Amino acid sequence: MKTKQFFLSIIAATTLLMPVAAQLQFPAPSPLGKLEQNVGLGTISVEYSRPSLKDRQIFGELVPYGSPWRTGANASTKVTFSEPVVIEGENLEAGTYSVITIPGETSWSVMFNQDAELRGLNGYDESKNAVTLEVEPEMLEEPVETLTFGVQDLRDDSATLYFEWEKVRVPMELKLDTHSRVVSQIKEQMFDGTEKSAGEYGNAAYYYYQHDMDLEQALEWMEKAIAMNPTFYYMHRKGLILAELGRKQEAREAAEKSIEMVQEVPSMKEEWTFRNQEFINTL
Repeated sequence: MKTKQFFLSIIAATTLLMPVAAQLQFPAPSPLGKLEQNVGLGTISVEYSRPSLKDRQIFGELVPYGSPWRTGANASTKVTFSEPVVIEGENLEAGTYSVITIPGETSWSVMFNQDAELRGLNGYDESKNAVTLEVEPEMLEEPVETLTFGVQDLRDDSATLYFEWEKVRVPMELKLDTHSRVVSQIKEQMFDGTEKSAGEYGNAAYYYYQHDMDLEQALEWMEKAIAMNPTFYYMHRKGLILAELGRKQEAREAAEKSIEMVQEVPSMKEEWTFRNQEFINTL
């Protein structure tokens, strides 16, 4: 019995010492891609598999015109909006959607489907389309080798979500209700009777200036920001507000003071001296 146990222990030890075969690894034909972009107060995220041309003709052949397409490879492409948006004039609630498209030579149908777990087109249910868009594609001069999603034309309350592949680009205009949300926050928090930070005073003041709102209130907030944190950029922005109020001599003095203050910041000296001087030239 002892002899048997001895040989079993030898076999077990030998087995543990034997090298384990490495698992074979191969590159993914359509690698996973992720995109995340802040827009306004929200975020747009895209998760998709990225097929490449590989010397193939795609639209009209590999991806037929007039037939639903998962807009990528493997699982359907997912787009997440953290805030409600208006996309190509259609209201779309915040959430995650599968993107199903029907390519066409002159028009594409783009569906944002509420089933975010679609595996390709398996289980695709048209009744779950939150919106269906008709989008005119743009033809590109040079081919795009790999399917690419992107967000561009970024503004506080708008952007363009697009995808492109081969020589086709499909853009979708987005609009967000950023302004009313920011104004609501300002009115709720800036008038609650509590002291704010210099940054909050300065940012609220500059937002009012940028959107042609109550400039007297903007000036009051900017002066509070300067009292708490006297910086060249707050002083420059004070000058901008004063100029809009028609108080040009005071605006000039603020700009000159900003130039004086920025001399103490070598990395910003050239840029902000130029900005202030250009501003003074407009007065």
